Amino acid sequence: MRKPLTRSEILDLYYVEARHKMIDLGAFLDRVARATGEDDFRMAAFHCALAELCSREPQAAKRILLAFSDPTDDYISMVASGCAAVCEPAFWAGFDRGSADSFHDYFLQLTDYEPKRAAKFGLPHFCWLCINPKESEDVGLAKEVLALIPEFIDHVEEHTVEMVLDAGFWAGMTLYPGSKCSPVRAIDIVETYGAERLWMNSACDWGVSIPLSIPYTAMEMRRRGHSADAVDALIYQNPLEFLSQCPKFML
Repeated sequence: MRKPLTRSEILDLYYVEARHKMIDLGAFLDRVARATGEDDFRMAAFHCALAELCSREPQAAKRILLAFSDPTDDYISMVASGCAAVCEPAFWAGFDRGSADSFHDYFLQLTDYEPKRAAKFGLPHFCWLCINPKESEDVGLAKEVLALIPEFIDHVEEHTVEMVLDAGFWAGMTLYPGSKCSPVRAIDIVETYGAERLWMNSACDWGVSIPLSIPYTAMEMRRRGHSADAVDALIYQNPLEFLSQCPKFML
């Protein structure tokens, strides 16, 4: 039975080769940095893979492969359920990002990588960029991030929806099964304040979330006796009206 190699023996065999690859990787990054042109979504994935490499956690090869892979079926499910488009806001990642550069890579994912991924399934993808209020407590970081984006938006709940509507703004509700705003609570808000300038989005992120919360909300509206026209106005026509204010939005 073969005796496993020791750490020293592995280094003797592969250190020079790995060192050469590391230098070659640095030269590649230098070439990209010197080149002109727009940012590319592939480099965002590349930097994510580098972060995995530097984390010193086990199973580095597996984590790096996953950083370059797309093992999800989210867009397939959306198309199968009849979604006409994806409207994705920037959200908190489950931890506070530490620099404007990390936001830049994330915004690049939202504006370049995700639209291309959704397009493979014939699904238009739109987004808006912001910094989460929790992360904006770091005022210096918030100013750097806001300098990257033209507008800031967040979701409303029962304690904030009235002030947002009274100020003349649109109010967006993010639907979660156990936090933020549930479908049942969202319909309560609609029935209390009316559907004008109100619209909803589902979540698929770091917490427990249901990407198909919007269709479930439509079912809840019908269960309560709302008409098909009322459901269509809230679920489809309202977001269409809001997003059509941007000349780049076409559906």
